[in-house]
Amino acid sequence: MSFAENLQFLRKQKEITQEQLAEILEVSRQSVSKWESAQSYPEMEKLLQICSLFHCNMDTLMQGDVSKTFAKDNYGYDKQKNQFNKWVSAGIGFIILGISVIEFLTGAGMSEEFALVIFFIMLIVAVMIFVVMGMQMEHFMQRHPVIEDFYSEEERDQAYRKFTVRIACLCGVSKRKI
Repeated sequence: MSFAENLQFLRKQKEITQEQLAEILEVSRQSVSKWESAQSYPEMEKLLQICSLFHCNMDTLMQGDVSKTFAKDNYGYDKQKNQFNKWVSAGIGFIILGISVIEFLTGAGMSEEFALVIFFIMLIVAVMIFVVMGMQMEHFMQRHPVIEDFYSEEERDQAYRKFTVRIACLCGVSKRKI
């Protein structure tokens, strides 16, 4: 796509008119119209403002296809991954809880054998969760071997930040309980 097509696409995605974009960029509506009809190009300062406004990079805006950054999750990938993550976290929680139960029961004077039985039951439940979720994820990946990347760089960075915080919290909770 050309810059003109990309700009038009981005403006329509945000549901703003040429007039509104012109006001935001402090240019005339005619300037925006000329940019979108490929009659002229904006100055570097305006290009940087456009990139900031629409959360895209200069290369994609000028030479790429910005519509790819708005691709949809047609296969339910997010739902599948969120369900997978939730259940695997629950499985890990069962294991951590099992260790806590051992400590609690042995500290409360129960026999160590009884505490281990309870732990192994929780461990078996966790393993069953891991096996079922692994099989479901494998089935999903076989049905959809190629999924077009529909995340923006910003969304990937945000997900990674959340992931690292959650892992750190889980480690902190598990160390405190053990």
